[in-house]
Order: sequence, then structure tokens, then C-alpha cells
Amino acid sequence: MHRLSAAIATIALLLGAPSAALAQTQQTATVTISANVRSAPDKAAAVMGTVQAGRVVNVRCEKRWCQLDNGGWIFEDLLAFDGSTGAATPVELSPAPAAQAPVELEPVPEPAPAAEPQTAQEQPAPAVEASSPAEPAPPAQPEPTAVSEPAAAAVEAPASVAAIRPPDFAGHWLLSMPDGTKGDLNVDQQDISVSGTISASGASVAFTGEASGSRATAVVPKAGSIVDLVLLGAGTAIAVNVASNPPIVATGRRATESEAAAEPAPNFEGLWQLGGAETKTTAVIFQTGDAVKGVWGAFRFEGRITDGHVTATVSAAGADGKLAPNGQTFELVLISDGTLVINVIADGNIASVVAGNRIIG
Repeated sequence: MHRLSAAIATIALLLGAPSAALAQTQQTATVTISANVRSAPDKAAAVMGTVQAGRVVNVRCEKRWCQLDNGGWIFEDLLAFDGSTGAATPVELSPAPAAQAPVELEPVPEPAPAAEPQTAQEQPAPAVEASSPAEPAPPAQPEPTAVSEPAAAAVEAPASVAAIRPPDFAGHWLLSMPDGTKGDLNVDQQDISVSGTISASGASVAFTGEASGSRATAVVPKAGSIVDLVLLGAGTAIAVNVASNPPIVATGRRATESEAAAEPAPNFEGLWQLGGAETKTTAVIFQTGDAVKGVWGAFRFEGRITDGHVTATVSAAGADGKLAPNGQTFELVLISDGTLVINVIADGNIASVVAGNRIIG
């Protein structure tokens, strides 16, 4: 009997006690958008049906989910509350269409209203940091007065630069010897390298060497004679010293353009008397254009004019062979006074020099 009374009391207590889930205050709310009603407060729970927008329902809410009076659950954000606690008509659910996807509980958030543009007066003033005081403005600088710059002075090359500039020995020089006779100096120059011929005092020599400053020192190949050329004044005059036998000492000037242009092509043709009073010989020379050939004593020779002189090859030698063996060369040079100089070249050396004048030409 005692156990029966206790059971009845327990059942009465359970039936009379409100559910813990419904302990919250009941409110009246309006459905703002047609939404799914789920069997549990979870969007993954089964859908019991749908409730239409505008429907007024009784709900008890907790943790953003609200329970309807039929036991279903709806998301709190889909309801509008007016603060009323009055009763609403029971909820009638519409079945969810099978072919349609269930309505998501979370509504698409409405875009935030665009911020109204602020007027110039409404713009907030920039914050001023106390630790960074404004720096004082620099004092006004006076504007510079335009000053005309003096003209740059001409810069002269230092003496060391002038000393290494190659001197100009190139060209045709007209020479004068102490005895009044005339001669010629022809110089070719490439940078500091010089070469040329000197025809004076009845002799003609070829030389090669180098220029340094106003002086050129050269040597006669094989013979070893030293040739010293010195530019005088502003380079318009020259002094010549050749340590030969006999020596050549002369001074001269550079031929002008008109003198160089007026110089006729050398003419070697004619009958020439060569040698001294005791050893006179004759040479007959024929010239066609720049081709020269001739007979000197017992020798025949031929060659071409190059740079004002002829380098001729001996084509036949006399039986005695005293003057020059067959196959060696003669160098024929005309100097300004009309003298013909023949250098006999043997083994690259000047073996002998013979000079003379034209008898018939």
C-alpha cells in the first residue's frame, strides 16, 4: 500500500511539472519568412513541415532556437517579436515539397546601409600625437641672384702630353748644303715610325727610324750610318745630319703645296756621264711611263719608279763581274739639281755610290 501511494505521487508530480525545455516564458512571434520546422533545435534535424510567412505563433526560445506549441523548432532569426505573451492559434504545418530542397534556416544577411557621405565640416580632424610636436617651419631662404658665369679659360695641354704627340716629319723637304748645292728629303711617317730617302751631295741614302719629340733618329740599313733629323721652329724647317762618307749636312724647309704640285714626274731618260775624272762611265736609260730600263757599262737593268726613285734589277752582268753580280739591284735617285745617283746594293748593303749628270736627254 505504501509503495502504491508513492508511485501515484510520483506520476502526479511528473504530469504536473512543466518540461525543463519549456521552462522559458512563452511569447508571441510573427514568422517573417516561410521556413522549415525541424524536429530538434539543429539545422541537421529532420524537417516536420513548413510554416508560412506572416503566421503568428506561440514560442519558447533558448539558444537562438524557438519551440512551437506543436513541439517543432524554428530558427529565432526568422521570427519577429512584438513583446506580447498572448495566445496564438495552434500552428498548422504545410508539408515540405519532396522535390524541393528545404528552406535554409539562416536568412541571407541584408547588406549594410551605405554610409552617408560626410560633409567637409563633418570630417574628423586627424589625430595629433602628443609625442610628435610640429616642427617649426625653416626660415625663408633668400632667392639666389642670377650670376653670369665667366667664360671657361682655354685649357692648354700639359707639356708631358705635347711631348708624346707624334711630330710631323712627313712630306717633301727642299734641302740646302753649306756649299750652296741643293738636295731633297722625302719622308713617310706612320705614328712615330719614319722612313725615307735623302738625296744630296751627289749621294742618295734610304733610312728607317723613329721620331721622339722634335727629333727623329734613323739608320741606313746594313750600312749602319746614323741619320739625324731635327725639326726647327714650328716644324716648317729641318736640319739633316748623315754620318756617312762623305757626311751630309743640310738644312731645309717643307715644300709648299704649290711647289709640290708643280714638281714634274722624275725623268730618268737620257745619256748620263757618271763617276769622277779618273773613272768615268756612261749610262743610257730609257723610260716609258713609270717603267725604266737601261745599260750601264757592261750591265743591263730594269725597274719601275716608286716614290720618286727606281729600284732596278740587274738582268745581265759583265764578264768581269767587278761592279755588281747578276741578280743584284741598283737604286737610281734624281736629286733637285738634276744629278743622278746610283746606289749599288750588294747583300742588302750599299756597296758603292756613283753620281753624274745628264749629257743628252
